Amino acid sequence: MTREEAWSFLAFLGIRAGMTLSLRNMPPEFQEKLLPYLEGVHLLDSCKTGVDCTLFFAHSKVELVKYLPKLSLRMSVNGKIWVFFPEDIETDEALSEEFVRLTALHLGLEDDRRCPMLLGWLGLRLRWRPPSKRLEKPSFRC
Repeated sequence: MTREEAWSFLAFLGIRAGMTLSLRNMPPEFQEKLLPYLEGVHLLDSCKTGVDCTLFFAHSKVELVKYLPKLSLRMSVNGKIWVFFPEDIETDEALSEEFVRLTALHLGLEDDRRCPMLLGWLGLRLRWRPPSKRLEKPSFRC
């Protein structure tokens, strides 16, 4: 991966200098490609003000259900969680887009971006669901 490709990929993920970033279960091949280009990014597991972006690589449904609630509690107000999962595995424990979306909705998160990655991984970006618009009170005139 060239420097320009890495920067455009990080920009697509929304990672910029000055952000707090948490990496969970990242495969070694991705660490080798991305870590040299994370200049100015603070790599933390948790932060008092919340983590701005989390890259979470999940391999099974059990792993997603176990760790996603914990990761959502560590998010900042405007934070994002990227959930990456293997795309072409056909087992009962394999993750699908629908399962990730339903799990996220159950926690009050919604997906707003999809990212096909290299090496057969697919990612969904999760964020807090915006509050529903308040209904206006009907005005009565006599």
